[in-house]
Amino acid sequence: VAFGILSFFAVFGGLLFKVFGITLSAFKIAGGILLLITAIDMLRAQPSRTRSSPEETSESDAKDDVAIVPLAMPLLAGPGAIATVMVMAGRGRDWLHLIPVVLSVAVTCGVTYALLRAASRIQRLLGHSGIAVLERVMGLLLAAIAVQFVADGALELWREAGTGG
Repeated sequence: VAFGILSFFAVFGGLLFKVFGITLSAFKIAGGILLLITAIDMLRAQPSRTRSSPEETSESDAKDDVAIVPLAMPLLAGPGAIATVMVMAGRGRDWLHLIPVVLSVAVTCGVTYALLRAASRIQRLLGHSGIAVLERVMGLLLAAIAVQFVADGALELWREAGTGG
């Protein structure tokens, strides 16, 4: 499900940009801010503030499918992941550049699946302290990626403003 959601935005994200009049530069800034919020939560050991609505949860319960809500959407394919995929997909000039983006999504989903299957073993191996350290290190790396997204987007907006678009 997460693969489908992220692949959809990788392939059709450019069209959404055009329909809503959004530039890739502006989306980089917005996506970077969303990623930075997630990174700060990880650094502060705060649980994710991304939540499912009661309607989404009840529909998921009725279908007995936890794979859709809350796991696939919004936890695995949430705003930060969607923004990242759309920014990466928006960097190319033709459809061929989407192949590595979609393949990256597939590999990431495969690795995520394997890690979720092994989560209890990994938790026993690392222990509470090991997981806390790993979460903070990953949060720091995510923060750096987020700041780079914002910086790249701001620089591109500055250049666009200087050249008249």
